[in-house]
Amino acid sequence: MKKLLSFLGAVSIIASSSSYAVACGDKASESENTPNTNSPDLSKSESVALSQYAKSLYVNQNSLLDLGAGDTTDHYSSSDYFNLLNNKKIKDLNFSEDISEDFKKDSSDYFKDAVAKLFGSENTLADSKTEIGENIYKDEVLNSKESVPSILSTINTYIPIILNGLSSPEQLNGLLATLYGFQGAIYDFKDTLEGAINSLTENDNKVLKDFENAFKYDANTEKTYVDAVRNSMVDFANSMNGLAGKESVSTFNDASKSIANLIKGLIDGKTSLKFEMSSIKYLPGIIKFVRVLLLYIDSYSEDQLTKSVIDKKDILANKTKSVGKNEFDSKKWVGLLKKMVDDKNGEGLIIFKNLLNILFLTHDTDKGESNNEVDIQGVENPKTKEKVEYSSDTEIYGRLIGDLGVVLLGNETIEFNAPLIGKIKLYVSNLLKSLINKGLGYSSGGTIFEIAIPLLPNFADNLPDLIKGLVNKITDNGKNNDEWKIFTKDFIGYLWNDPNKKLGVSILDIIQNTKITDIPSKLGSIFPISISNISEVKANGSFDSTKSYLLPYLGSKTIKEIVYDIDKHISPLDIAPIKFDTLSSLFNKLYSSDHNLKNASSNYKELLKGLGLNSDGSTVSGSPMEIFKSFLNENAKLLTGVINLLKDFVDEMQNSLNKISESYINLQKDINVSIKMESNTVFEYTTQYKDKAKNTFKIEIETINNKIHIKSIS
Repeated sequence: MKKLLSFLGAVSIIASSSSYAVACGDKASESENTPNTNSPDLSKSESVALSQYAKSLYVNQNSLLDLGAGDTTDHYSSSDYFNLLNNKKIKDLNFSEDISEDFKKDSSDYFKDAVAKLFGSENTLADSKTEIGENIYKDEVLNSKESVPSILSTINTYIPIILNGLSSPEQLNGLLATLYGFQGAIYDFKDTLEGAINSLTENDNKVLKDFENAFKYDANTEKTYVDAVRNSMVDFANSMNGLAGKESVSTFNDASKSIANLIKGLIDGKTSLKFEMSSIKYLPGIIKFVRVLLLYIDSYSEDQLTKSVIDKKDILANKTKSVGKNEFDSKKWVGLLKKMVDDKNGEGLIIFKNLLNILFLTHDTDKGESNNEVDIQGVENPKTKEKVEYSSDTEIYGRLIGDLGVVLLGNETIEFNAPLIGKIKLYVSNLLKSLINKGLGYSSGGTIFEIAIPLLPNFADNLPDLIKGLVNKITDNGKNNDEWKIFTKDFIGYLWNDPNKKLGVSILDIIQNTKITDIPSKLGSIFPISISNISEVKANGSFDSTKSYLLPYLGSKTIKEIVYDIDKHISPLDIAPIKFDTLSSLFNKLYSSDHNLKNASSNYKELLKGLGLNSDGSTVSGSPMEIFKSFLNENAKLLTGVINLLKDFVDEMQNSLNKISESYINLQKDINVSIKMESNTVFEYTTQYKDKAKNTFKIEIETINNKIHIKSIS
């Protein structure tokens, strides 16, 4: 996605100290007239016209939420705003006085005509050379023309062609023939592609082989789902550590701790991930982690997941059995997610519990039940007989939950004096695992756990803030301990529904009614975890830098809305499971075939031909393009649904962005601007929307090549 910088306005002005109120306008148009910076009348005209640019600076400085005019916290592009005003008629911009003799305040001329005549240019008048003061907002801003990622808009343009090509195997040849015809354009991206292809093929095609392995499982080292999950977590940890510039790990235990520390670092803002062309080598580990996770959860049937909470013995048996098919039923899981967000007759809670159950339940022995399998006071080390943190060779994602709890709380153990019990030392990891088990109907935390949980309200002040806040909310700060009994009977169900409205928020409410961007604050009202302010203004940000609207748009939706959007396009189609082996074969052919990627890249103008694609859309036997074509045929229905979803998504995103732009434009008539001419090149503007924030901007102008340019803004 490229960024087109569009700044604006500036003027020549004669020395003056008069102040007057004006309303604002938009961007500049080219004119054959050369501005006369020595004319007093012209200077006043320019100052009046540039008062509109002061409004543009005002919406750059303040969000709609700041101004009480909307709920978006994003700021708006000054250049785009001035452009939008430029295309309005002067009479619609609420000028309180005439711009000039030629452009009266009630004129039907477009404002851009006045800008072009006064400033000598229709193009942007501020650019990278313009000095921007420290008090000016310098973070990313929305732009009506550029904030929808260009790649999405481009794909949207070709969607009818793609959908027709996916409608049948015969039409697919036509689609690939069309693709063949476009391959000459690939040469335009030679420099970018060269770096990516070199990363994939260097060191004897190591990264291509990593991608191949990411889509398949090794029957020799991954005999069970436990083996596959543990291996995938090591690969995932190393990929994320690579992106974060940290050291690699080699064991499951170290991988779990590493991921937990990384999550904490991302939450508190002390860790950042670096994405660049060379980062492609870290993708296989992430892909493998996701694939294995999908395979594991898909190993459970729809009936198992929806009828009742799965028994712990069945989960242990399933995760220790041989890995089944290397494919994922996406349609099945879209349907399950829809049932979960609908929660008809409690079905959503059962699915939610079972997701927690199959991922995080800690029951790793087939020697029978034990109420102290995950004793919160520690489990006995068979060799030393000492109490230690729980660990098992068949433990999977539950290990990460325990390690994350330790990292977030900052200690492996908690020690305190409890009434009637005395001094207690608890293992944080064991406590969290025991709590999850308890919520899923399995008592495994030991005697002290069973005694202490009902008594927690009695010594809430001794608990970590994370737990104390929850206890106090449920019990009204200890005044209603009966409510705690209701909570401990089924705390996952309690968190799901908040039956007596003690928490003020529930998981179901978050799923069905809460915008994604508001979820952290909702959770923060119960669990006081410090989260870094990701919208904080960058210290060295760029003025008027375009922000992608992709994440803000997604953040404006609820989880239920997103699930419904997906279900609308996926459920009606007869979609086959995704076969990961096909993708593995594709990456194999990219290095092992005669039409391999390294050889094909010797001629970028015929790259697709080099990979085995013929001009009629047919493919060379044994080539990467043959496998790619097979993948398209196998997943044509799924791709059709995804592409239609993408089309609706892009259209809705653009419409939403247009509404935000319109909301900002509607402010212009109520933004008051007073002007003070400090000299013939410096204007000071005081701006205010109704009774909201008041901002003062100073604009200094200069003339370059007979055109007026903004020298500085402060």
